[in-house]
Amino acid sequence: MVLTFQKTPVIQQNQNRFLSFDDQIPMAQSLDPRQIEIPDDDVIDLMKSKTPTERLGMAFESHRLVRMRLAGHFRTLYPQWTEAEVEKAIARRFLSGAI
Repeated sequence: MVLTFQKTPVIQQNQNRFLSFDDQIPMAQSLDPRQIEIPDDDVIDLMKSKTPTERLGMAFESHRLVRMRLAGHFRTLYPQWTEAEVEKAIARRFLSGAI
């Protein structure tokens, strides 16, 4: 399966601003470069409806999923690695190379 990404601007509903990750498309509003995504209004409403426990559970589940995917990625690329080496590579990725 081949994934393709759309290079055209996306217009949020009820707003007249363009959101794009393509630097060639001018944006009507500048974004904080540290901010990589602007959540959709529906996502914001959904998250506000969750209890703190549910939101924390979602965060833990996301972390677990990323760890599992990284482990599979490293095991596929380096089948000779031990489990300790895979765990070290995952930790290095999570810590941005700090270890």
